[in-house]
Amino acid sequence: MLDSERELRHFMRKKYQIFISSTYIDLVEERKHVQQAILEMNHFPVGMELFSAASTSQWEIIKQTIDSSDYYVLIIGYRYGSKADDGIGYTEKEFWYAKEKGVPILAFLKKEGLPCKVTDIEAEPENKKKLDQFIEAVKDNREVAYWSSKEELSRKITMSLTKEFDQNKRCGWISLKNISVQDIFFDMTSHERNICKRDQIRFTKRLRLHARTGYSFIAQNGVFYPVIRDALKNGMDFRIVIQNPWSLNSVLFALNGEAFDHKARLQNDTSHTLQYKEAFLLYKKGDWYERFSSCLRGFKRLKEEFGDKINLRLTDMDLSNSILLSDKSLYFEPSDTVMHIGKKSLPLFEVEFDNTSEQYRSCENVFELMWEQGCDYDDYIEKEPFFMDRLKRLIQIRTMI
Repeated sequence: MLDSERELRHFMRKKYQIFISSTYIDLVEERKHVQQAILEMNHFPVGMELFSAASTSQWEIIKQTIDSSDYYVLIIGYRYGSKADDGIGYTEKEFWYAKEKGVPILAFLKKEGLPCKVTDIEAEPENKKKLDQFIEAVKDNREVAYWSSKEELSRKITMSLTKEFDQNKRCGWISLKNISVQDIFFDMTSHERNICKRDQIRFTKRLRLHARTGYSFIAQNGVFYPVIRDALKNGMDFRIVIQNPWSLNSVLFALNGEAFDHKARLQNDTSHTLQYKEAFLLYKKGDWYERFSSCLRGFKRLKEEFGDKINLRLTDMDLSNSILLSDKSLYFEPSDTVMHIGKKSLPLFEVEFDNTSEQYRSCENVFELMWEQGCDYDDYIEKEPFFMDRLKRLIQIRTMI
């Protein structure tokens, strides 16, 4: 492990993969300048120069490279460029693919009327028309920057990327040298971790989630709902286990959260102990139960649209750890009860393991155990009055101890 937080932050500085998209023959020198500028920023430029002959088609390699990139830099000169079999230029195809995949796009257009070689100008009328249409599409609802020299281009790309890194953070790459894998998400905000998860969900065909508070995944106003819905459209199979809101574990966790006054906690100190009716009513009126209700509404809507592609179960077991299993990765968040109850503003500790790890297989087994133990949605709806009454009695017993 590292000796100080400063060292940790230094070693964990993310490096981004940046896809450079442009025509080639007319922009060789500009591309070299941009690549060098990105390397000097300690990030990774990728583009057509790195594509070698392979059995996979060129377009498939391009798509895979864009998929793994954090940002997409588009440079447009005076040529439309080589076209694929469908008649669309490769540069334009790359742009539309990056847009479809949600990769942040930074566009740089060469100023009109600059002196250049005849071969650097589009000569074919059909391609000139395609180029003009492509430029208009790029400029639609997007700020673009203009350049007149390779030096100006490199400078503007450096400035734009620096701003984008700050305002639109991506997963990036982190060196694990001298760092245990348990630290991989130590220095990431919740928003950054969610970006990583959304990128995984977009392309997975099988997703498993169990979490005490995983309501944001399928609540209609949640940050993951649109991505989950798109993934289900693409054939993903999704199973979810969440904690029964009428279990004692749920109410103890919720009533110790910051959404409630500290005097409303269930404690052994009888001077601060709620009567069971007060605790129950406070819980039902609180933010916790409303978020759960929103989760159920979101699930019902997705279930009506996608049928058996999505299934939900509820468990009385204490889901103190969150597990998200995609085809490729396990996201594991160990939630220490002492550390996290009532301290929701603390940075969370989360780890990513790949699907070949022992941790991945272990968490798969844990998920299946939770799944077998839980009740399904229809059974829960039918038995909810029973669960509510049981919770009242459990709270009453606890407050009498």
